[in-house]
Amino acid sequence: MAGHIDEPNLQFRYEVIDLREIDANVLLKSRSVEDRIMAILCHANDEQRKIRRILQSLTPLPAKIQGDKIEQLPVLSRLRGLTNMLTEEVQRITILREIFDETPALTKWAEERANERAEQRVEKVRKERERDLAKTALQAGAKLLTRQLETLHGKLPKWAKEKIAAANTRTLEKWAVRLLKAKTLEEALR
Repeated sequence: MAGHIDEPNLQFRYEVIDLREIDANVLLKSRSVEDRIMAILCHANDEQRKIRRILQSLTPLPAKIQGDKIEQLPVLSRLRGLTNMLTEEVQRITILREIFDETPALTKWAEERANERAEQRVEKVRKERERDLAKTALQAGAKLLTRQLETLHGKLPKWAKEKIAAANTRTLEKWAVRLLKAKTLEEALR
């Protein structure tokens, strides 16, 4: 393919990139289903693993969408001579799915693993929220202490603002109590 267009009133140059030169992992990491499907055309050191990853990335999709996307793979796999490998992987996955469906213990095991992963995600979100709440509470405490000190002592100097910004919750609470009896800003923030 030419890397240019040369017409009487138009000249345009562009770089042509062969998909075989692109690392399949780049597209496999994409959130886009279409990108992951296009990865079948890209370079991979382990073609079978690449196909397996593409198929695995389609499993969370609703059945209708999954079917539509999987139908694109045989056409693209023919372009790279990967039709047999794709067929083997699809059969392997189908056989595994049938074994899981016919074996209650395996199905239960798979459900337990899925539940564990879901619980881990929930725990991670809970911890993130706790950190966010603690940070918000710390910021609110620092803001309130700053207002109280400004009410008593006027505009705060830079050193006081920095000291308040660097303080933890316990220190802010200690200063909030101390400012009630302190006569100077230095005394309140010692």
